[in-house]
Order: sequence, then structure tokens, then C-alpha cells
Amino acid sequence: MLKQKYTTVTQLHEKNNKDIIEYFENASVYFCKLQRIAFHRFKNENRTGNKTGYNKFTQNFMKEHSISRRTADTILKDVQGKMKALKELKKYEVSQKEQKIKKLREEIERLDNNILRFQERLNNKIKVSHLKYWNLKKSRAFKKMKLNKFQLTLEQLKWQLETSNYKLCFGTKDLFKSNKVEFRLQRDSQISYIGSKDETSRNQMFQLKYNNQNNQFKIKIRKDFGLDKEDKYVSGKCYFNHHKNKLIWALANKNSTPLTYSIIRKNGRYYLHCTFEYRTEDENDFLTRKTHGTIGIDFNK
Repeated sequence: MLKQKYTTVTQLHEKNNKDIIEYFENASVYFCKLQRIAFHRFKNENRTGNKTGYNKFTQNFMKEHSISRRTADTILKDVQGKMKALKELKKYEVSQKEQKIKKLREEIERLDNNILRFQERLNNKIKVSHLKYWNLKKSRAFKKMKLNKFQLTLEQLKWQLETSNYKLCFGTKDLFKSNKVEFRLQRDSQISYIGSKDETSRNQMFQLKYNNQNNQFKIKIRKDFGLDKEDKYVSGKCYFNHHKNKLIWALANKNSTPLTYSIIRKNGRYYLHCTFEYRTEDENDFLTRKTHGTIGIDFNK
């Protein structure tokens, strides 16, 4: 059997999803706050070496914040994913810095040789361009300063990798320095729902149901953030332009893979991302075709 992962996106229009958007605006602040709490706790555990087992960590997190197991799993797995991504990013940054340091050392060595030749000519009382001589010395001084800065940065990156004490600004540093309102909106702009294949509609907290009469998907979200518990659910509806039939297949087949959802606010609009795995026995389903478009990559060598 062949498998391929898909992510399809649709906009949640306020006309059909007013309750979902209202719930998102309240719950996303708390959800993202718990992500930051979990991130710092994982980081402290890595720093001190006093690691708690995942199951115990999850149980403590559930009790402390009065959330369900599935919500706790979503938050903790999201955070663990961010930390793994940070680790790989730091490895890449280390390799980039090492290459730049190597190149700078070679440039400084060439400047040293050129300056030495100028000094020999001066000692032999051969006429030279003093302007070129001082420009070479100035260039070498700046490159040595740059080299020192890169070496300090490299030491910091290696320390982060050794201690797993990664730095992450939720909401980006640029917005934090320039616009605190936009920074908070960016920081609290997403809620995720990780599914499981043994749950109804492959997700306990967020469920889709296809209605072939109006060709739309009905949305049902379970509340889990200490808000109004009288109504445990919020609902809405949406339509997917891409991979709709594959998503319908995933919802209809009990043996299909989990469905994972994210609601993301971007530029004042709300988007629903659905990620799932499609399985088929037909190899022609996964053939590449130019009519579907092409992707180009600039390696910038």
C-alpha cells in the first residue's frame, strides 16, 4: 500500500463560524500560554538533567491546568516538535558559522601576507602606496573583529546544543521590539488539535463531518479551556477546495490515519489547516504531472 501525507487549508468565514472564531480568540491566549510554560519546563529539565517521564509530565500538566489528556498531548508534542526543530536549526547555524570562520581566516591570512610584503618593501626603502598599505591593515582589523564575533557566536551555539538550553521568542523578536500589540496577536495566533486513529472521526477534540447535500464540512470542536462549560462544543462549517475527496475518504474509513487540525489567525483572517495521510493501492495516484504545477528551488550556491 502506498501512503502520502497531505495538508489542505481553507478560510473560516465569520458568517458560518462566528462561535468558533469567538472561542478561538479566548482559548488561543490560554493554549499558547501553556505552550510557553511547557517549553520552559522542558528546557529546565534538559538543563538540570532531572527529567520526568513523558506520562508523568503529562499527568501533572493535566491536573495543574485542568485540561484533557488529548489537549495536554497536543501542547506537549507541539513543544517537543519546536525543540527538535530548534536543535536542527542550531546544528545548521553551527555548520554555517564554521564555514564563515574558515573563510575569514583564509582572508586574514591573505591580508597578512600582503601586509608583510608591503613591510618588506618599506624596510628595503622601496616606494609603495601608503594608502593601499593602510587600507589593507584597516581591512584586516575589521575582519579580525568580525572573526572574534563569529567565534563568540559559535561558542554560544555549541553551548546551547550541549545543554539543550535553546532560546525562542514566541511572536518574533522584531515585533516584540517594534509593536507590542502585533507581537501579542502573533504570539497567540494558533490552536492545534492532534488526532488519533482510534477516536471518532480520527480526532477526539476536533471533528469534521461531510454533508453531500450542501457539499460542505460541518465542524464540531470540544471546549477544553475552563470557559463556559454549559455548552461543551462550538460548531461551524467550511469547504475545502483542495484534496476534498481524499479528506472525505479519510473521514469515512475507520482504518485511516489520524487527522490533525490547526486554526491559525493571519492578517485578521482565520484559516483551518487539516493534515492527514492518504493510502492507496493505485500507483497512478502519486504520479507527478507538469499540469499540476512545478516547484523551483534556488540553492544560492
